[in-house]
Amino acid sequence: MISCTDTTHTYPTPPPPHTQLSDFLAPQLPRVGGMMTLPDVYCLFNRARGTELVSPDDLLVTCRLLPSVGGGLQLHTLQSGAV
Repeated sequence: MISCTDTTHTYPTPPPPHTQLSDFLAPQLPRVGGMMTLPDVYCLFNRARGTELVSPDDLLVTCRLLPSVGGGLQLHTLQSGAV
């Protein structure tokens, strides 16, 4: 077990996941025509994060929160059922 008793350092709180995802997707979307499937977002986002992977369920919840960030990103369900 590793514990830390040093309370003299403060670390910045990371931005919420939907803000991180929005910041990541903004430059990616124009390159792919403005729309990506959820599996593509999952693969690209986790590849960029390295070892701090996001679960599929967490990514889906995060994508549903994207409209609250602004920037015009939102989750769509196509007639085929693809998200």
